[in-house]
Amino acid sequence: MNFSLVSTDHNVIRDLGRLPYMMFVQENAKSYTYPWLSSIADTAASAEHFYFGFGDRYAVKVYSASGQLQLIVRRAWTPIPVTPADWEDWVVE
Repeated sequence: MNFSLVSTDHNVIRDLGRLPYMMFVQENAKSYTYPWLSSIADTAASAEHFYFGFGDRYAVKVYSASGQLQLIVRRAWTPIPVTPADWEDWVVE
């Protein structure tokens, strides 16, 4: 999905290109939730930067307030398969 940084008056400041996105489901008229066991996007912002990462990888993109990509913070990792015991623990919890 293509994303853009926009001003408060909805003018595009910078095209950020394609970023992963997340889906929500609506279970009632008042709230949205993540689909079960899905990857979840995480964002944060300060006056100088905003941060975007996604739950299926260890990488966070750091953008300047003007929307320029400044840094990608990565961590090496190996995904671990979910076992039947993991599912059982998840159901119980």
